[in-house]
Amino acid sequence: MKKMGVEQALYWVKAIIFQGGRLLIAEKIEYHNYTITRMEEQFFLNAVNKSIRWSKDLRIQGVLTSEINSFLSTSSIAKLVRNKREHDEEFFGSKQKKETLSDASDPTSNVKMLVGQSITVCRNGRILLGGTVDVMEVLDAAVVLERYLRTEQHNIWKNDPMWDEKSLGQYLAPEGLIAK
Repeated sequence: MKKMGVEQALYWVKAIIFQGGRLLIAEKIEYHNYTITRMEEQFFLNAVNKSIRWSKDLRIQGVLTSEINSFLSTSSIAKLVRNKREHDEEFFGSKQKKETLSDASDPTSNVKMLVGQSITVCRNGRILLGGTVDVMEVLDAAVVLERYLRTEQHNIWKNDPMWDEKSLGQYLAPEGLIAK
């Protein structure tokens, strides 16, 4: 299970990096299309949410505990933002559930700002999804975690008997069957 967990966590952390890059580009386009930007934000939050789930599973197994804790410290709030955006019809549709607002106040000013999870705040060159998920912070944490996960993946591969020279032959086609 450790091998699968590392592979999946690595896959989703790489998805954060990929999708985060797309989101940063979409936000920087002058006169950007709100619908496209909104989709990029949701896909980014989905990648973060999947990374959180697989990372927590690895942590339970005792894999990269401190590195995962560091990643989770910057990304955990993304689950709340993702879930509220994923189920926005419950808050803005006929059900009209009451939404808890998040404090998105600027710590460098006296301005107090409470926002819903559907709001994206752009402040001082930072993108804050739901006023709380700092895209650059999560991206930076994902890049660091990806390095640790890749090292863990390579350690698993090194100890996997499938990659042993004696065993390798059974996974490759005999030389005579390969078309030249």
